[in-house]
Amino acid sequence: MIKFKLFLCIVFGSIGLPFLGFGLLEIKNTIIQQKNSIHSKGLVVENVLQSGGGGSVYQARVVYKNQFGATCSFTDQRASYPALYAIGDHVEVFYTPKLPQGAQIYSFNHLYLIPIIFCLVGLLPLFILLMVLFQLKKMAK
Repeated sequence: MIKFKLFLCIVFGSIGLPFLGFGLLEIKNTIIQQKNSIHSKGLVVENVLQSGGGGSVYQARVVYKNQFGATCSFTDQRASYPALYAIGDHVEVFYTPKLPQGAQIYSFNHLYLIPIIFCLVGLLPLFILLMVLFQLKKMAK
């Protein structure tokens, strides 16, 4: 029975822990990135059409003023169809002072949704493991 429990821990742990670890690491990195970034207001000035083998998608081109008042622009990394933002939309932008052209549109979903999903995917097998071990302990009594 001990070997079976160890086997369960190894199997479920090897499935869940990498996902949980990656999700937590990405959340930590995002929080650090946010602390080291400067936030500014941006304006969507264009939706750049990108065409490829899978179809066409739009990426928002945004202009904003950096901490010195200089106008900077960037194209958002996210692409979608239809466009996420309309031309003229005001968005919150964050960037590091050393790399203002690497700015991004601040969006909770964009920054945290995937890491949270990874954490949940990692927690699921660990939760199942705990339930199985609890049932095995209950049956042994």
